[in-house]
Amino acid sequence: MGCGGSKKTSGAEPKKDEPKKEGVKPPKSSEEQIMEKFKEIDADNTGFITRDEVKKVLADLGEDGINDAEIDGFMDKVDKNDDGKVSYSEFYKGWCEASASQKQEDVNKEKIMEAFKNMDKDGNGFLTKDEIKQAMKDINAYEGEIGRASCRERV
Repeated sequence: MGCGGSKKTSGAEPKKDEPKKEGVKPPKSSEEQIMEKFKEIDADNTGFITRDEVKKVLADLGEDGINDAEIDGFMDKVDKNDDGKVSYSEFYKGWCEASASQKQEDVNKEKIMEAFKNMDKDGNGFLTKDEIKQAMKDINAYEGEIGRASCRERV
């Protein structure tokens, strides 16, 4: 099962009378991908990721600018039982939380872009004072309608 909690299938299974295609692998599940990443980081194969292993992987990726405080922050966030190392379970949960957070961030960016496009009446990619004033009027009018409707419900 992946981070979303439901088991996904590729839907590309051959029918009984169809020959299997040689050399074609089904796509990896998200859980398999997460396990692969965990094993890549767990260089000494202890079943745990240490602070030093995280630091080495980041250095190997060219992330030399990451300081010890940032690595400590990562460890603090993911190492839920505070034993100084990250188990696969902790890594998996941290991965899923980060994925969900990224998805929400993407949704928020889309909503902001949509709102911007709605305010940018001339479509030039910039908001003029007049466009901002109109957007504020529209927001106030909308909030006023909601406020009036709410008051009517109470009466």
